[in-house]
Amino acid sequence: MILAIDLGTRNLHLVEGNATGHGVEIRRAAVEPVTPGCLSDALIKDHVGLEVALRSALAKNGFKSSSVAITVNSTHVFQKDLDVPPGKPKDVANMVRFEVLQSMGSGKDMVVEFVRTGETVNPEGTKLLRIRAAALLKDVITDYHNVLRSVKLSPVAFDIHQNAISKLFKGATVNGRRMAGRSSILVDLGATTTSVYILNDGEIVYNRLLPIGDQEIDRFLAQRRAAEEGAGRTAPEPDFTVDALRADAELADAVRPYFNAVSDGITRIIQYQKGRVDAFVAEDVLLFGGAAKYTGIDTTLANILGQSVEVISAVDRIKAPPKTRISDYINAAGAMLRLE
Repeated sequence: MILAIDLGTRNLHLVEGNATGHGVEIRRAAVEPVTPGCLSDALIKDHVGLEVALRSALAKNGFKSSSVAITVNSTHVFQKDLDVPPGKPKDVANMVRFEVLQSMGSGKDMVVEFVRTGETVNPEGTKLLRIRAAALLKDVITDYHNVLRSVKLSPVAFDIHQNAISKLFKGATVNGRRMAGRSSILVDLGATTTSVYILNDGEIVYNRLLPIGDQEIDRFLAQRRAAEEGAGRTAPEPDFTVDALRADAELADAVRPYFNAVSDGITRIIQYQKGRVDAFVAEDVLLFGGAAKYTGIDTTLANILGQSVEVISAVDRIKAPPKTRISDYINAAGAMLRLE
């Protein structure tokens, strides 16, 4: 078994189970809070606080595996697509590292990893390897390694969200529809950022990290719950459907900036892709992440965007216990997979 942890600004998303090249079987899953300020843009700011959060999550949920893979999302991750000549594995690795570091203009100690995504031919007819590379400061990875070791976990992989998504959705069926042969927009709704991926035939062809999160909504809802409880009442579950927002002006005012920012970001990315690819059509928008839990977020975004929007509720490559909210664990599930 392996334990995979998606480390976010607000929560840890943990899944434990088995993985093969064909999918993952989740046996236990949990979302547990991180002390505010522990993590910022995937950088560890409070090592002790993160250790405490990890120990608490492990003990509370009965996770057994000591082998752990983690995944993060950060503006500090440098990503680049390259075309390089074929060669011996070591020579290809050296070429990729050289090209990435040259593009970054950084002399710092970086860890550079890459995957081969296909082949192409240049105008002269020479075959080239298509490479997707990522780089991150070695010190950042070492920080996570040390924290995991301090809580008696054995790190086996450090992943990034883009790679986790690529592994999970390649050849997958999502909400009963095959990703092959269609173009979809995946939207990861986080606390401080929103990641948007364009998938074509299940492959990421473009992604962007937007500085948009639902933390202000979360803060508003917490204040509302406290006020209701202080008055001896039970706060209703938030409902973001259009009709519910029309009936609750205070909630509508609180969520409107978020909906406007998310919908505008998605629209701009779709328009950008249309400028790159003739006749590009996004057949659906699929939501996951922490904010995907809100009732009505999909239908209201669909109303604004004027197209199909759904929360991810089923991925055929993920088997999980009943009532597991799959949308909470997409990145963690992808991190469980190892490329063959």
